[in-house]
Amino acid sequence: MAEAAAKAAADEIYLISHLEKQDIDLAICADTLSTGKRFTEEQIAYMRQMVTTLNESVVRIDRMLFKEERIRRQELVKFNETVEDKTEEEVQAELERLKANLERAGTTLTTDIDVAFKYRQNAVTALRERYLSFRTFNVFRGNLDILQTLMFLMDFKKENVSDIDGKPSWLKIRSQLDDDFLNKLQAYDPREPQIRDKNTQYATVSNLRKMVAACDMDEVKAKNRPLAELLGYIQDALAVKKQARFERKESRRQAEEEAARIAAEEAAAAEEAKAAEEAEAGEGDEPAEEKKDDADPEAAEEEEN
Repeated sequence: MAEAAAKAAADEIYLISHLEKQDIDLAICADTLSTGKRFTEEQIAYMRQMVTTLNESVVRIDRMLFKEERIRRQELVKFNETVEDKTEEEVQAELERLKANLERAGTTLTTDIDVAFKYRQNAVTALRERYLSFRTFNVFRGNLDILQTLMFLMDFKKENVSDIDGKPSWLKIRSQLDDDFLNKLQAYDPREPQIRDKNTQYATVSNLRKMVAACDMDEVKAKNRPLAELLGYIQDALAVKKQARFERKESRRQAEEEAARIAAEEAAAAEEAKAAEEAEAGEGDEPAEEKKDDADPEAAEEEEN
């Protein structure tokens, strides 16, 4: 056991020694705070000792964090290697079972894209602990654009997940990866309309699609399999949102056509009613003339002559 630990420590030292390094010059300033006195040799020696201790502490902490980071990355790599992709036949069978379960539960929306999103949502929910472990990474392994896009999809404000230049900030995003966020992912319904004003145009469906357009699923999966599931979650959700938007537009168009048809029918019925009234009024005048003719036949003969 002791020999294995010594070998691991030696490997760690060897790895650290071969890392690419960069010298950073830092300056520590000291002031006598307007006392008008110079530092004594003893005080200068003490400050130098403190600077040396600080430098050693920073290096020690850096190596400790690096070691922890490597362990976490090894766990992620091991997870990627142990999980195998399902065959197309297996995925299709699971989709059919899910669709049948949704229909039995009385769900009305069981189109292929709706079922595909629900299937992905269940897969993401199953990886809940993996996503919570992302918070332990000091340097994120993977494309941060995916997480930023997901945050925008969940209505997070840009300034809460981005740097001042709009790029994703891992420090800010990491703080949002908690149970509340994962509950949002689990309960999210892409068919629900999300209003975007002039200040949130970065979160429109078209912009979100552009943000992840360059992401290759296989490349993301090779580096971080749980992150690949989130990429699929985004893609499937946007597909549902696009379809839902088309259906709403189609429903409005049909409603407008139906309203126009009803209005035309009502207008035609009103015209027919008006014509019938006029015809009835015309028929009512003729008997009065006949009575006049019957009452004074001689006068009628005089008029005709």
